[in-house]
Amino acid sequence: MSIRPRTFRLLGVALSTSLLVGFAVSDACGQSAWTKMKQQFLQQACKGGDQNACQQLARLNQKQSQSQAQPQPAGQQQVQEQPAPDVVVGNRAAASVRSADAEAGASQPEQAWAPPAEAAQPKPAGPLDPMKLPDIQGIHPGMTVEQANQVIAKLAPGARIPWYNSAMVLPTTNIVAGHAASQLTLAYDWVQLGGGAKDTNLELSLEATRPPNQEHIWHIGLRTQRQHINRAVLFAALRRKYGKELLATDFHDQPVNDDNRISNLWWVYDEQGHPRSPAPSVVNGSPNGCGDPGYGLSSKARYGSGGGDSTTAGKDADPGCMWVGVRAMFPSGAGEIIEYYFLSLWDAPLSVRESKVTDAWLQAQLEKARRESLERSKEAKPTL
Repeated sequence: MSIRPRTFRLLGVALSTSLLVGFAVSDACGQSAWTKMKQQFLQQACKGGDQNACQQLARLNQKQSQSQAQPQPAGQQQVQEQPAPDVVVGNRAAASVRSADAEAGASQPEQAWAPPAEAAQPKPAGPLDPMKLPDIQGIHPGMTVEQANQVIAKLAPGARIPWYNSAMVLPTTNIVAGHAASQLTLAYDWVQLGGGAKDTNLELSLEATRPPNQEHIWHIGLRTQRQHINRAVLFAALRRKYGKELLATDFHDQPVNDDNRISNLWWVYDEQGHPRSPAPSVVNGSPNGCGDPGYGLSSKARYGSGGGDSTTAGKDADPGCMWVGVRAMFPSGAGEIIEYYFLSLWDAPLSVRESKVTDAWLQAQLEKARRESLERSKEAKPTL
């Protein structure tokens, strides 16, 4: 009588153990497939100059090596191999892309998407370090959205950071493939105007690249008002921050050497933060005739797609415009005291490089949707 209950208990333990092992093996297979897809994506992003992707890839490879050298119980392995959370606070765009791919892969295994070689052009001339590039209010081109949020939190403590989650629509359709937190306009430095009314002295506009890349800031704009600053003091501060300007023009976009008549100052750098050499020539009042996105938001959060100056349109394919630019704009006839001014900073090659990857990914998703639609059409039963 005492042996049988013990036997049943052992049998129950054995069955429970076998079920746990079965679930663990199944989960490990899924995680292994996800890990391979993640590795391939990170490798492509790293080759395109994404330093954050290179660091994540190194950590992933190190974790795999440690896991192979020291096997762990199934329960612990499952916890450690869960994908890391998005580093972009409040931005679910990259998560949506990965989630959609994961769901598709669960029903029909596919190779991880990789951008075509031409989508990564033009390649950066060297290592990219946002901190070596110029900034506006401490925000540099190439920063991630999360890094920009950290700067904003210091500029405007307690302020809501209103990233606009724009839909990513498949080409020639109304099918939404995901959402991207790619644009932000933030008013800050509030002042009391009297009678209970208040306004802001500063407005910051940011634009970021979109998935499947990690979102990076490529354009920063600043609008100021109620500055009441001496022209000589402002110009000295700008030249101390950005160096000697490449070009100065008057209100009619004509080159000018008299500081009292300057309405625009231009600076041009390469992606390593060095003044561009050879310096672009002056064409139609701007370097190489290249426009800038302005101090507000452009229409599609990419360089050369509209918004800003009319000269910007079509420049996304011009190698002569692939540089990091700064433009300062002042009101005409302001005299010695300037009440307001505008700043614009942009990394054209970063925007073009990552926009090509986004376009290629959306095109691939379109083809995938077309194939799935075709397969469904073959299963439909005609009504006769």
